[in-house]
Amino acid sequence: MKILHIWDIGGDSYLLAKYQKKLGHQTEVIKRAGYNPYGIVEFYGGIEQKTILSVGEFYLNAILKSRNFDIIHIHCIYKLVPILRRLYPKKKIILHYHGSDCRLTPLKKRLKAEHLSNRVLVSTPDLKKFVPEGTYIPNPIDTEHFKHKVSISKKAFTILVRENKLEDIKNFLLKNNYNIQFDVNYSKNSPILYRDMPKLFSKYGIYIDLKFSFDGKIIPAMSNTGRQALAQGLTVLNYELKLIDKFPNQFEPENVVSEMEKIYAEL
Repeated sequence: MKILHIWDIGGDSYLLAKYQKKLGHQTEVIKRAGYNPYGIVEFYGGIEQKTILSVGEFYLNAILKSRNFDIIHIHCIYKLVPILRRLYPKKKIILHYHGSDCRLTPLKKRLKAEHLSNRVLVSTPDLKKFVPEGTYIPNPIDTEHFKHKVSISKKAFTILVRENKLEDIKNFLLKNNYNIQFDVNYSKNSPILYRDMPKLFSKYGIYIDLKFSFDGKIIPAMSNTGRQALAQGLTVLNYELKLIDKFPNQFEPENVVSEMEKIYAEL
């Protein structure tokens, strides 16, 4: 099959494409310039389209690229679905939500795009609350990059990204009478390159995986970073304040791609 992934969140699209190529598919990922602070595009051998700076240019590029692919797998950008459906009525279109794209967008704004998609997917189970018709497909974790090692460190740390605030984490722990000392990496100020994440993990034994929405409420889902830490052998403190130390095989890239193959086959 010829599969085009439009947009990427945390390397999910590039990792899917990597393993889909191993199965013999022709795959490509396109992403607008200026949204690659962690060097994920280069890590997976992609090419950042530095000349495509505006939304209009990116949409036009996506439209033109889509002509040559059987399956158009759109990540997050639901507004693109009606445009592609109108231009390519027979193409197979998948809309894949990854978090705030559906948490913060009212259903009435997304409904047309969802109706026009052949399938709607969600990347974490909690998103089913916002997308009842969505099919849950786990985010793959690159276990070739995040290789399991036995950690001898007892130190804990967390990474602050996007809307997360240190005060939210501290207040949540305090409210639940959970006392733990931890280091903080301010990713917003000095992004950690994706290639260097295993090196950072190797300094610690526990990753604090607490995510919050813009209104300060805890998000009941594990992050990609949390699963990456698990894959490398760290213990993860999750949103239920439970310590997790086993990496579920459902996040192995081969297993995720196998589930995706079933969905593609149904189309």
